[in-house]
Amino acid sequence: MPSIFETVVDGGYCIGCGVCAALTNGIDIRFDEFGRYVAKRTSESVSVDVASVCPFADNVANETDLARERFPDAPSLNPYLGPVVSTYAGWVNEGSYRENGSSGGLATWILTELLRRNIVDHVVHVAPGDTAGGALFEYKISSNEESVRSGAKSRYYPVEMSKVLRQIAETPGRYAVIGVPCFIKGVLLAASESAVFKERIAVTVAIFCGHLKSTAFSKLLAMQCGTAPQDMVSLDFRTKIPNRNANSYGVTITARNDVGLVQSVRPMDSLYGGDWGLGFFKYKACDFCDDVVGETADVSVGDAWLPEYVADSRGTNVVVVRSRLIDKLLRESAQAGRLHLDEISEEKVSSSQAAGFRHRREGLPYRLKLQDDNGQWRPKKRIAAGERHLSPRQRKIYRLRMMLAEESHLAFLCAKDADDFRRILHPLVDGYRELQKIGFFRSLLLLAKRKVAALLRRN
Repeated sequence: MPSIFETVVDGGYCIGCGVCAALTNGIDIRFDEFGRYVAKRTSESVSVDVASVCPFADNVANETDLARERFPDAPSLNPYLGPVVSTYAGWVNEGSYRENGSSGGLATWILTELLRRNIVDHVVHVAPGDTAGGALFEYKISSNEESVRSGAKSRYYPVEMSKVLRQIAETPGRYAVIGVPCFIKGVLLAASESAVFKERIAVTVAIFCGHLKSTAFSKLLAMQCGTAPQDMVSLDFRTKIPNRNANSYGVTITARNDVGLVQSVRPMDSLYGGDWGLGFFKYKACDFCDDVVGETADVSVGDAWLPEYVADSRGTNVVVVRSRLIDKLLRESAQAGRLHLDEISEEKVSSSQAAGFRHRREGLPYRLKLQDDNGQWRPKKRIAAGERHLSPRQRKIYRLRMMLAEESHLAFLCAKDADDFRRILHPLVDGYRELQKIGFFRSLLLLAKRKVAALLRRN
């Protein structure tokens, strides 16, 4: 059988989570030339069969099977959300959680509440990097509320878990781990292989995910804000802008110059590459993942991109609960006024991430077929390869998205500056925009026809 280095890594599907490196010697997680974390074999003899813990390996349980095993008593098994005990939209009423969070502050609040209630001893989360000139963000382990809260907000930046997972293996205690869906899957696969991880990882929290970015994304943003990437001190990808919709957020970059620290704030939608649909600097693995919400986690938290909530610039979360312990914790806190929670339908939660589900569920069969037609290895997925469900225009859109992601890595490597990067990608982006416009006008025409038909029926 080929190893994960001959399939996942050589095929470009490594997400750089670091789970494999935590379980064995002979593997290191390093940045590649494009600023993506990738597993590197440092020794020919790897002491453990790490294919059993890689989230994109062929021989591991899929998300549905993992989730069913973890939550056999969940009253609902949703095809998009996984097992479900309850679904909410809401925010934190107490403290500054909502103010300092990307949305309603619930992800950070859940982690600190787990510490307060002595359900866990430590929290494994992403926070600003500690070393000057190194990675802007990294995983760390926190054991108090203040430290956990320092890691609030979404980080559209590559991170890896090998170091913190080794710390868990060396240090007894109960740990809560937060991460994107594929990272949580990797952690749970490690727990199924290691008695130590199974005993010590007590709670998992997933963050809804569009896709992971390379370091080039932060550098491109910095350039457009008039900052040299090497001068960046900190980066806030989710600055809330008063009196704007919650999904119209800003970017704040703090940089060092000859005088001291300077700060620049720009709306994300004013920056080239801020359109998530373009998929600039996306990991290839993200185009072959069908888990948007983290179906295997005890609780998943995302943005409430819903009409009734998005107008509030302070932000609102949607929450999918699979653990009855977490559900009890949330309900008690809502009754005490510490949280504002609205019970919403599973369909509402799915619709809040409609674009992500279209790309992951509608587009994935076609991407699988393209790989199969080219005779190239790709991960086994819950969805079968195919293209008949897509129109020719839709197929072109999905092909262009793959090209945009791939070419953006190369373009940034070659570009002299942000304007040069835009110039290189201009033809592909223009072609993509034109296809989108055609689809938009067709949708308007179809809607108009339906309205006319409805009026004719009434008369």
